[in-house]
Amino acid sequence: MTNQSRKTNLGFTLIELLVVISIIGFMSGLFLVAYQGAAQESNVQKTRTTVQKISEVLNARMEEYSSFPIALQNVNPSLPIGPIPGKAFASGVPAEFENATVLLERARLLSLREIIAMEMPDHPDDLRWSAKWSATANRSSPIYWDRLTKPLPTGLYVQVNSAGASEPVFVKNKPTARIRGLVGRLSSGNVPITGWEDTNANAELLFLIIEDSDLSGSSAIELFGKSEIGDTDGDGLKEFVDAFGRPIQWIRWPTGYEGVARFHPDMLGPDILVGPSSDIRVSISSDPLDRIGADPGLSRHLNSAATATREALKPGPGAFPLVMSAGRDKSFGILFELKSSDGIAVGSITSYSVKDARWPIAQPNYPLAAGVYPFTDPWYPRRVSPTPERLGSRLTPTDLTSSDNISNYDGNGAAL
Repeated sequence: MTNQSRKTNLGFTLIELLVVISIIGFMSGLFLVAYQGAAQESNVQKTRTTVQKISEVLNARMEEYSSFPIALQNVNPSLPIGPIPGKAFASGVPAEFENATVLLERARLLSLREIIAMEMPDHPDDLRWSAKWSATANRSSPIYWDRLTKPLPTGLYVQVNSAGASEPVFVKNKPTARIRGLVGRLSSGNVPITGWEDTNANAELLFLIIEDSDLSGSSAIELFGKSEIGDTDGDGLKEFVDAFGRPIQWIRWPTGYEGVARFHPDMLGPDILVGPSSDIRVSISSDPLDRIGADPGLSRHLNSAATATREALKPGPGAFPLVMSAGRDKSFGILFELKSSDGIAVGSITSYSVKDARWPIAQPNYPLAAGVYPFTDPWYPRRVSPTPERLGSRLTPTDLTSSDNISNYDGNGAAL
């Protein structure tokens, strides 16, 4: 055999080269798919870690309120605080007969919820410090505090004056240092930063809350690295970002979220029971801040009203704060504010915050033109039909865009 023949046999044919190139391309494709899958899973795990750290700080903050001091004030100190014989709330609803302890605890509870909503806002309407609210307020005033600078009535019918009319107990709430500090970050020269509430307001409020929190004696913000913090809308206000580069959002009281019942803090709670036993108060409350079951919806006189009304007023499962990333599809698919149909009129403005709920039973002796009672209500709207669309519920019953969300309610989220 000649040298020329051996050289020819040592080479590759065109077909062989094409086969090798095809195999290499196929293997590269498999590697790329595997790499992308691993990268996505890595992003999910990184996001989950960030969500868990935020959740830990928020839960620690919520626990602080169990011993938060609240000052109560009698409208008329010469009158005792106690039940009002023969005073009915509405047609068919028996008179108030709860003792002074329950009434005072109710005042403390509702006032505490008001403070929490202001110190830990998850919606601009919680603060009343934005362009739309300032349009109805005195802009020369540093802060439009709404109910925090006015006496907040938190009893139902707790005093009877000399004329036999009922008078509420008022709460002496003052803006706390945390509220002042948070609002100060959102203002310039006593005027709200223009348009701060237009984009990412929920995520920006979350960052400000964590930034002003401590955990185990250290600043909570030290838990987070540079890659977990960003300013995705470029307005100078930071947000926590997931590994996909998008803002992480939260809900303070996600009472409409599907995972709430699974992580119910009190499995003997009356809202978990069904059938005849559901009318029996077998435990204190599903709300850890409600020490003796003073939430108005648990009141015995209200529970003796019509069945539909009773079930609508009764609070649902309690919930710890929900922290969530939209995941890969960029869509949350859940309610982060009240729907337009549930928005609450406050003067000429519609509020989308549960801070502005209205007690649904008219009280003719209460000094409001509408004859309704204002209070911060984690379980608003309290209704039977249609299904309550509380914060955290799906935008539509069939909406599946939330299926890839990453939250602190996933897996062992109840312990976070």
